[in-house]
Parts: sequence; structure tokens; C-alpha cells
Amino acid sequence: MKNRKSRQHDLDEFILMALLKAGPLSLKELAEKTLLFSSHFGYHYYNEKGKKVSEFLKRLGVARDWDWEAHRERRHEANEKHPDVGFECDNLVNRNIIRLNDENQYELTEIGKQKAETYSRGIETASRLIERQFLNPTATARNTIIADFFLAVMKLLIQDTSSIVREI
Repeated sequence: MKNRKSRQHDLDEFILMALLKAGPLSLKELAEKTLLFSSHFGYHYYNEKGKKVSEFLKRLGVARDWDWEAHRERRHEANEKHPDVGFECDNLVNRNIIRLNDENQYELTEIGKQKAETYSRGIETASRLIERQFLNPTATARNTIIADFFLAVMKLLIQDTSSIVREI
């Protein structure tokens, strides 16, 4: 049940941000945007590159052995069950977060605009943090040094352990 609430909350946030960025949208336009969003972050992750990563992790012993094709099919079936955007929009209308205008398009209320701006700022903040911590050249150099340090420590530990084992 908690997972369902989480998904519903995510869909609410997506609808609000879509309306904030694109302006008033019809139910059909919102459904199309939601389908594009969910398919991009759902099924398309499980492509051949994902399969190769999974097989590599399995060889390292950190991933379980599983039927990739069956998993891919389950993910595809799950994404075929599109979220009920109309139901979510009705819930948002009932909570006075969005409204249906005279042109039969959904638009944000003042409360909805505040919530959408809050969600948008949160995503922008997270994006800047990721960019600052992982994607710029300075962060990449720092992260490489940290990774190299830990690899060196691991090699030293393995060498010491192997020399102890040889002595025994």
C-alpha cells in the first residue's frame, strides 16, 4: 500500500509540474505526457545495455541469476497498465490543487502553483547537487582520486592477506 501511495504522489507531482511548465493541458495531453514520462523511466531502462550491466554484476557475484526475458516481459506488462490520469486529476480537483477551465483544460490553482513550484525547485536543487558532486570536471577528478585510494587500500589488504596465507 505504501508503494501505491508513493506512485500516486509521484504522478500528482508530475501532473503539477507538467501544468506549471506547459500551461493548461487537456486530459488527453496530460495522459500523453504521463505515458512518455513513465515509459522513459520504466520499460526503456530494461534494454540490452541494462541486460549487459546485469550480466556483468552477476559475474562479479553481486547480482542474482535470473531470467532476464521474463523480467523484461513483466516490466513491459506493468508499463502497459498506464496510470489513470483522469482519476488523479479528479483527486487534484477535489483537493483544489488544479481546476478544469472553460476550454476543458486543466490548470493550476494558486495552491497548485505553489506546490508545483516547490516540487520544481526540489528537482532543480537535486539536479544542481548531482551536477556539482558528480558531473563537473573537479568532481570527476575528486571522485577518481577517492576511488583510486580505495582500490589501492583493497590491493594492499589483499596482498597482506595473501602473504599471511602463504606463510601458513
